[in-house]
Amino acid sequence: MDIEDVSSWPAMQREAEGQDARKTWLAPSPAAPHDEWWLWKPSLPTKGSAERRLTHIAEYATAQLARIMGLPVAECRLATRDGEIGILSHNFCPPPFSLTHGAALLPQRKHQRLRDIEEALTAVAAPVSCPGLSAFDVFAGYLVLDAWVANTDRHERNWAVLEDLDGAHVLAPTFDHGSALGSGLTDARRESRSIPDFCSGGKATRYEDAGSLLDLAQSALERCDSLPWAERVASTRREEWQAILDSSEGLSQVARTFIDNVLATNQERVSELCRP
Repeated sequence: MDIEDVSSWPAMQREAEGQDARKTWLAPSPAAPHDEWWLWKPSLPTKGSAERRLTHIAEYATAQLARIMGLPVAECRLATRDGEIGILSHNFCPPPFSLTHGAALLPQRKHQRLRDIEEALTAVAAPVSCPGLSAFDVFAGYLVLDAWVANTDRHERNWAVLEDLDGAHVLAPTFDHGSALGSGLTDARRESRSIPDFCSGGKATRYEDAGSLLDLAQSALERCDSLPWAERVASTRREEWQAILDSSEGLSQVARTFIDNVLATNQERVSELCRP
């Protein structure tokens, strides 16, 4: 796909969330309404190396995979700004909506608990793209997605609820997947890592009694009626995600092979959730 150069886009507002001060809200023009704003997130160096993290690839690829699953997800585009590669994430909370992170909805604990999240979402509607489902049903889908893409960063500020002027609440689309797919590894580390060990080592450390990401997804699904999320992961053809990776410019062959194998291995692991 074409990578858009947004160097000429004006900066509308600094992003207060997160640790990277360079995250900035951009828009095509100074007069653009809020629903045309995009959050610019540049790729950062890996720890101890000049090699760039693949946070932009992880975010872009995970958004496409979420769409394949039928999950609501923040729209993402690969972009460059002043010579830097990064990702644009579309503003899914323009006025008059307001956003409340999960942290404000849960009891103050060191780790999140599924039962607290389920209770917090009781009076929250599912996104309109998921008719017939509850907000927690959809949140369970987010956790299945995390298990597939090895996203260990679903903390209480990486999910949210939207509120309109009438006080109605709806679960926000899934967002901020830059930590998925081993994005922080160098190519040398990707070549040396065992794929099965990497996949089984994905822990749900943001949750109480943290087991694996797969264990967390299974626990969430067990709290719901029959849901399609694991089946949709299982039925995704390898060619579909390979096409996504092929469209991600700047991805080394080492990284492409690593991500491809992680998705294939975790697909098989998630498929276990479909079996009696």
